[in-house]
Amino acid sequence: MLFTRAVSFLAFFTTLVVFTSANPVLGVRSSDSSSATVSSVFTTLKSQADAVLPQFSSLVASGNATSSTVTPLVNQLVSALNTAHGSLTAAPAGSRLVKRQSDDAIAAQIAGVVSDIANGLNPIIGVVPGLDVILLGLDTALDEVLISVGVLLEGILVLVSSLLVDVAVILQGLGLGVVLGLLGLLGL
Repeated sequence: MLFTRAVSFLAFFTTLVVFTSANPVLGVRSSDSSSATVSSVFTTLKSQADAVLPQFSSLVASGNATSSTVTPLVNQLVSALNTAHGSLTAAPAGSRLVKRQSDDAIAAQIAGVVSDIANGLNPIIGVVPGLDVILLGLDTALDEVLISVGVLLEGILVLVSSLLVDVAVILQGLGLGVVLGLLGLLGL
């Protein structure tokens, strides 16, 4: 428990340092290409997650939710998140001048995927022993995706965070402290 808090604390401040030490290039427009890329990546990620997440509820309902049955499904989610991270990392970064409405729509899309993941994993809380260890890779992968989005779309994580306040309890129950720390939801 203390280790999770320490890791979350370090991840939060590392992210803070990365964002505050970056030198933005002023006057450059990337004409919504970053927004389109993020939206496309999260559409793909949602479809991949939607294929895996219902299986957690099925495992719990059938009484077959164990670490050996849950781990491969979590690994599929981690793989999908790693693919999304790779796509976001390959996208061109830069300042952009875009309407606030497009940021709101993208933040809602991102928060929707994070919420779907949290709600999809919620049934296994308290059922699968050692869940915090099983989900450690998921926590890291989701954190990397969110950091990549934050680099591409400045200020988007504040909007995402405000949309995930209600899901923070589930994220905490899952032991996703690094993600909670990044979004400023730790301790809610």
